[in-house]
Amino acid sequence: MRLGRLSSFVFLVLSVASSAIAQETAEPGKAAFEAGWAAVDAGKFEEAIEFFEGARSAQVEAHGPRHRSVLESEHALGYARSRLRQHERAIPHFERARGIALFLEGQDSATAARELWFIADCQMYLRRYAEAEANGRRAHAGMTAAWGRDYRDADRLLELIAAACRNQRHHAAARTFWGRVFEIRRRKLGPSHMATVSALHELGKSEYELGDYYAAAEHGTRLLELVEKLDPPAPAWVASALALRGVSLALLGRREEALPDYRRALEIRLADVGPAHERTAIAENNLGGILRDLGRYDEAVEHYRKSIEIYSMQPAVPGADLACPVNGLAKVRRRQKKLGEAEKLCRKALAIREKRLPPDHVDLAGSLVTLAEILADRGRPAAARKACERAFGILVDPVESRH
Repeated sequence: MRLGRLSSFVFLVLSVASSAIAQETAEPGKAAFEAGWAAVDAGKFEEAIEFFEGARSAQVEAHGPRHRSVLESEHALGYARSRLRQHERAIPHFERARGIALFLEGQDSATAARELWFIADCQMYLRRYAEAEANGRRAHAGMTAAWGRDYRDADRLLELIAAACRNQRHHAAARTFWGRVFEIRRRKLGPSHMATVSALHELGKSEYELGDYYAAAEHGTRLLELVEKLDPPAPAWVASALALRGVSLALLGRREEALPDYRRALEIRLADVGPAHERTAIAENNLGGILRDLGRYDEAVEHYRKSIEIYSMQPAVPGADLACPVNGLAKVRRRQKKLGEAEKLCRKALAIREKRLPPDHVDLAGSLVTLAEILADRGRPAAARKACERAFGILVDPVESRH
């Protein structure tokens, strides 16, 4: 009896094994490919890469390098490497997958367009924004040709293109793409969905960056009306909406109207994230700036100093953001005729920005202009002229400056 049961069990095991072997023979690399995705789902990306490489080797040996299974393994390898932040190494996998797709499906391949999307995403992480924009646009054109304007996740690809445009300071193009993202999400998700709210905020920022402060202020008001009705409450979004509207009103010369927005934004940040958070430092700096422009210098100094203190307490080495309140405080001291202190502060801000920012960044030019003004006030016209010439040599869009 026992032998009979054992024989039945052995037969069953052998049958299952034979079936698996037959399936593996019919589809080389399938088991390794599926094991790779299981490892991805478990967050074991190094292990996944080993499985995908094994799958690809078996597929190439069985079918040659241009088989659809090889395409999917190349894509999987690119994806796993991108999750490990190995974006430079991920791109060749996506490129090979795209090449196979073009071979199998032709120039109108939707799969090839998908691979371009993944390539563009890697290029964004690598800060290769021009390439990311170009490939993003090509991917969008391919997806649209294959599936129409409302293809799945169209808003996410358009968001990538918009971000690539912004990082190149192509503000008009960025505004167009953010507008399309917002309209898609409003139609599909509704106006109160957080993804829609985020797109509206980015659209308002684009208006601000383009110098259309009327439109930016209107978007800030519209955003504020939306986020104040959210349940559960979203204080961070309320503060962001207030900041967008406040800075736009200030740049329209409506500083007294802007001041309550700045004050309320700071109150929200203090209640939401506390007095030592980076977002609170930003709000302190912004309030210092509007008070400076209103001529309320003692109050401005107080908020600038709080911002500097918060940034200086951050665990990481202070980045370029620390230069914002330092440069603002330098401007206040110049207006108070404390020129020695003003120059010292300005040079500190300039040194931080020179270390942390690209050589053509607008904020670097802003520090140089402030320094030139201080040097001129101190009776050093030659040094002031030199700083001015360097600032004017930086070819940037001036509306990006926050100070």
